Amino acid sequence: MSNRNYLKGSILLCGESDHGKFLRTFTVDKIVSSSGSSTVCYTAKHDKSGFGVLKEFYPLDVHSLSRNEDGQLIRSTELEDDNAKFEKLLAEFIEPYKMLIEA
Repeated sequence: MSNRNYLKGSILLCGESDHGKFLRTFTVDKIVSSSGSSTVCYTAKHDKSGFGVLKEFYPLDVHSLSRNEDGQLIRSTELEDDNAKFEKLLAEFIEPYKMLIEA
């Protein structure tokens, strides 16, 4: 059984576009996939952007993760080994995306 705390309701996300940095609140519609060991995919809606897919990096075997009141995943500062494991897994997860962007 998974010990993930899934997104419910809304989440505030920040990002960058050609017009600068932005903060947008997305309302989670449903879970699309949670079968992976490191990610969860949701469909979500933003009033001006419409529907899209949110892909969240959330490894099952990192126990220092929890959610704040805005739905953001936060890491406990007390579990240093888990945080180091998270950083290593995150680097491995985003490496293919970095390679595609650079290509």
